[in-house]
Amino acid sequence: MADYSTEKGFTIQSLASDPLENAVLGGTWASGGNLATGRSGAGCVGASLSSSLLFGGTPGAAPYHVATELYNGTSWTELADSTDSHKYCFGLGTVTAALMAGGHPDFTSSEEWDGTSWTEGGALNTGRFSMTGGAGTQTAGLVAGGDNGSIYDVTETYNGSTWTEVNDLNTARKYATLGGASTPACILVGGQTPSKVANVETYDGTSWTETTDVNTARSESGGSIAGSSTDFLVFGGNAPSATDTTEFFNGTTWTETGDLATARSGQGGSGVTTSAISAGGSAPPSQNASEEFSVPSAVTVAQEGQVWYNTTSTVLKGFGQQGTGAWASGTAVSTGRAQGVGQGTTTAALFEGGGSANTELWNGSTWTEVNNTTTTRSENSGAGTSTAALFFAGKPAGPALTESWDGTSWTEVGDLQGGRAINGGCGTQTAAMSVGGESIPGVLQDVTETWDGTSWTEVNDLNTARMGATAFGVTTAAIFATGQEPPYGGAVESWDGTSWTEVNSVNTARAYTQQAGFGTQTAAMIFGGNQPSPSGTTATETFNGTSWTEVGDLGTANRQMGGAGTTNLSALSMGGAPGAKTTVEEWTVPDAIKTFTAT
Repeated sequence: MADYSTEKGFTIQSLASDPLENAVLGGTWASGGNLATGRSGAGCVGASLSSSLLFGGTPGAAPYHVATELYNGTSWTELADSTDSHKYCFGLGTVTAALMAGGHPDFTSSEEWDGTSWTEGGALNTGRFSMTGGAGTQTAGLVAGGDNGSIYDVTETYNGSTWTEVNDLNTARKYATLGGASTPACILVGGQTPSKVANVETYDGTSWTETTDVNTARSESGGSIAGSSTDFLVFGGNAPSATDTTEFFNGTTWTETGDLATARSGQGGSGVTTSAISAGGSAPPSQNASEEFSVPSAVTVAQEGQVWYNTTSTVLKGFGQQGTGAWASGTAVSTGRAQGVGQGTTTAALFEGGGSANTELWNGSTWTEVNNTTTTRSENSGAGTSTAALFFAGKPAGPALTESWDGTSWTEVGDLQGGRAINGGCGTQTAAMSVGGESIPGVLQDVTETWDGTSWTEVNDLNTARMGATAFGVTTAAIFATGQEPPYGGAVESWDGTSWTEVNSVNTARAYTQQAGFGTQTAAMIFGGNQPSPSGTTATETFNGTSWTEVGDLGTANRQMGGAGTTNLSALSMGGAPGAKTTVEEWTVPDAIKTFTAT
């Protein structure tokens, strides 16, 4: 019998322990330099354990501490005092451009730090204290929650001079841990309501969405406030007494990692998940000690597709994307729209149409407006990638019109054989399909056309005429699912390059999903749509080539979204209805270790 290496071309590693799923899980805390002034309830900002700024705090009666200290990775140095004393204030920004806002007793005041001294900033609309951390920068900051006799859900953003109230938290709380280097990707963890809670919320630049709870409910924790909503560390806090527990969030799940040496709460926290600091706090009493979190270079991290034999447990294991996928809030698009078209992947996407000529490009972190489409239309479809896309059909203008994107601009190319809208589209810029839809005026279509890079050709029809369905795959192997026949349908058809065959239906009948499905004939997903509620559905399903399985719902019911993605492991949902939404949600399936069972 051939051995594994002969069959597969490589040998399997033998390891005494499993490699880690993320390098952060190999991180540990070590002693850092002592503060000149021991305190808790201080604000702290900075991008790493070698560059952090700490200000304000307590103990004692007012006036509280005004001392400002800068950490260089070895020692703390006292700098210019703040104008007013603050404890449990918001702190955000960088060591050369920080903001201190609210706190006790100056509930509404804020001060700006320029690297040398503090000056008065704009006043909060809602005065409060009992806060930990802050998000964003000195000119684009965000604060949320707090207490001033009442526990608040209020969120305010700062533009460098003025505070503006925006959408509230879902759960009012105080002593929560807030962080995020940018306001469209910030996170708020735990807090008190007044009881300790484990609730976690993320902010997408418009609204807060509840996500996976932290494992240990706590308040007054430190955090890696220069991190993000998909890469965050929370440590210490009251749970209900001082705790040393540290947890890492990868955007989907919380995992415990190395504990603090000393259990404490009310500490200043800053940095990122691989380089963070916990300064001061109360053990009790108030501390002047700081601890540094870092990840050693020798940490062994599991790689996608890796297989190994654990010699300790005598088990064969592998690592890859698997388990329970989930939707999380993403960075909002600039132009709200419904019935828009998306192409590309979760790290390189294009979004156009939907009643607007605006085109937006996603690079994995920000949306940028690029050159417009040549016409303004909606209820259209598309195919391709963020650098080589096709945009076709729609109304009111150009129902047969096709435009091609070269990564910079749109150019009109050959028209469809027949004008239509609300059709499905899939494939590439040089080998695409248009499937179904409605003619203008509205007659349901069973027509399939293929594009060869130059012109469209009619091929074999669908079995069932319909509109508002989604198509995915390539011109030789595609799926066309759901749609309005009427009524709202769950039918699915499979294309083999020549003809359509009916296969198993989705679990949730729906329509207006024409840009909300991705993948291949054997690994696909579909989400949202009308069902028949005009507000849409949250239902998400994956396809394995045979059957459909319900998985984690969208955060918000939605229909007529644009989308981007290639498989059932990652996708974007962009915009939608009712209204012209700017909302973006991201679907991910976490990496996990899998144990193989011998047969």
